[in-house]
Amino acid sequence: MLQHPTVKFLHGGLEVIGSPYVPDRFDHSAKIHLKDCVVGGTFFIERDILLSLNGFSKISMGTDADLFERAKEAKIEMMKTNIPTYIYHHEIQDSLQIRY
Repeated sequence: MLQHPTVKFLHGGLEVIGSPYVPDRFDHSAKIHLKDCVVGGTFFIERDILLSLNGFSKISMGTDADLFERAKEAKIEMMKTNIPTYIYHHEIQDSLQIRY
């Protein structure tokens, strides 16, 4: 962030343990690969930007993707990192994503 001071929303950097597939937020019977998703746990966003976007929506699935899309539409300066900063555990059978 210090090297890119205009960036207001950083995301990415995910390591997956277990299945890399999760339900599609638009069709819960379909599975998509996590590499095709944005994961809220990787978000680093300035507070005032988050507040200007009214935070996370109260929807049943895909709150992170929804926020990401609203930030993109608002032309918030974003950057993706590949440095793994978040470990996504998806190997437990009781996981919400596995149950869908």
